[in-house]
Amino acid sequence: MFDFIGNGSAFNTERGNNSAFIKKNSSMILVDCGGTVFHRIKQLNLLQDIKNLYIIITHTHPDHIGSLGDLIFYCYYILKFKPTIIYPNKDIITDFFNIIGVGDEMYELVSDNKVNLTAPEFGDLNIEFIPASHVGVIPAYGFLIGMSDNLVYYSGDGNKLPEKNYK
Repeated sequence: MFDFIGNGSAFNTERGNNSAFIKKNSSMILVDCGGTVFHRIKQLNLLQDIKNLYIIITHTHPDHIGSLGDLIFYCYYILKFKPTIIYPNKDIITDFFNIIGVGDEMYELVSDNKVNLTAPEFGDLNIEFIPASHVGVIPAYGFLIGMSDNLVYYSGDGNKLPEKNYK
């Protein structure tokens, strides 16, 4: 279901920051956008013909959102569309965008613990954020994503799996 742009950690930049994507025709779902990710997206030409970009954020460490502002600027100014940011804590993500100068007009924000949206070429997307044990200073999430007949759990940087059975 997902292809990975990077599977390194914050300090293993040779492998790129953790980030995954699903691309179908002119739509793409991206998970996290750390400091190395926008550069790799450009290198791999992943944004060619993209008109709908859905970015799911697991938490706000720099290796997960470090180049998110660059990607939003690129979509807005160069590609001429607003990406959709999906993150359950509206205050945290909007404060971050305000600090780095990303205006409200440059993106769409979907901020809820359970997200249901219809995405061109993906159909109905169901995303459920699940609090993850990572660090105490910022909230972190894994998530379930349901699309077509697939249900996938993406752990983000969680250090233990949730006990709930998601079959």
